[in-house]
Amino acid sequence: MGVGARQGAIAKGKIISGSKFTHWFKDNNITYLKAEGAKPKVEKIKMKIDGKIVEVTGKLEEGYNIVNLREIAPLLGYNVGYDAGTKIPILTKGAK
Repeated sequence: MGVGARQGAIAKGKIISGSKFTHWFKDNNITYLKAEGAKPKVEKIKMKIDGKIVEVTGKLEEGYNIVNLREIAPLLGYNVGYDAGTKIPILTKGAK
């Protein structure tokens, strides 16, 4: 085992023995595959908008925070619509 390395066991994403990890990383030399049918964990994400702390639904996927457009747009002063023909969300500035 290398210098500073710790050995332990992980089951279903939980540490069951050994050192408690404080940081996770993805190794660029490993190809990570998603399990078939696996869905990213959806949770509440805290963020600060105009000095106010808010919670929105989101998930971390491949290093990106993904948040629900319909939740965050009104907090930024936008109305959300949808063009069914083009399947594109439409954001317009201002209150409804």
